[in-house]
Amino acid sequence: MSRPPPARRLPLALALLALAAVLLVVLAATGPGRTAMDAVLADVPGAGLLRDTQKYVALAVPFASLAAAAAVGALRRLVPGGFAATAVALLVAALLPDLAWGVGGQIRPVTIPADYQRVVDEIGDGDGSSVALWPTSTVRSLSWTDGPSLSPLPRMIDAPVVVDGTLIVDGEPLDAPTGRTADIVAALNDGGDPQRLAALGVGWVVVDEADPPPLLADSQVTGGDRLRLYRIADAEAAPSPSAAAWISAIGALALWCTGIVCGVAAAIYRRRPDNSSNSSANPSAVDAQE
Repeated sequence: MSRPPPARRLPLALALLALAAVLLVVLAATGPGRTAMDAVLADVPGAGLLRDTQKYVALAVPFASLAAAAAVGALRRLVPGGFAATAVALLVAALLPDLAWGVGGQIRPVTIPADYQRVVDEIGDGDGSSVALWPTSTVRSLSWTDGPSLSPLPRMIDAPVVVDGTLIVDGEPLDAPTGRTADIVAALNDGGDPQRLAALGVGWVVVDEADPPPLLADSQVTGGDRLRLYRIADAEAAPSPSAAAWISAIGALALWCTGIVCGVAAAIYRRRPDNSSNSSANPSAVDAQE
């Protein structure tokens, strides 16, 4: 069986990649696929990166772009080029009606209340300890966001922030935290014993539009209409990655970047015309010119 010509190998490879990506997402949504994913998440460290499988659909984008361009080229044989490009663009947009009519005009910025910056300034770098949020749920219905949203505090605070990443789907909890995070969440749910939290490396507790854990009532540092900040005395230092872990992560990133650079350099080198080989292969042509 003969291999396809080079001009067709790339589209074929992209088509196979797109097909594999779509099949992966579909299979992950089935019962067996979800069971397999839960097993991997429970037993394989770092497997949480495999969650949210819809992101793998991005692997189909190169082939979709190539197919759209090919469609424009085919239509140009029948209609003017501008009309062909517009028709294909409208066809692509027709698959995303919510983007034009549902989301259009509905996404707008909101002003974060001043309480948040006040709490962030008070915590600073956390003095080496972690910050816990209460309530511990990831998705909140905040009064100033007009709907469910994520708290902005983990992205504002310059210190490790502990949150409960459990997802509630159809009333069932998924991907509950383990280890130290689970211990911190349990301590807060049990009333927020300061000594227990301090032993876990928690030096601050931010209460967001809720009643605080009862055992923290005497340790409030600052408060406002929406947030209250509680200081945990004598907290242990929060665990941090070791030097070996940092070196391994930086080394892996450097290796990944080197691979990309080498791949691009190899592709450029292969496409460079080799004039010397052409001249040596045809000496008679040089003699004729002389």
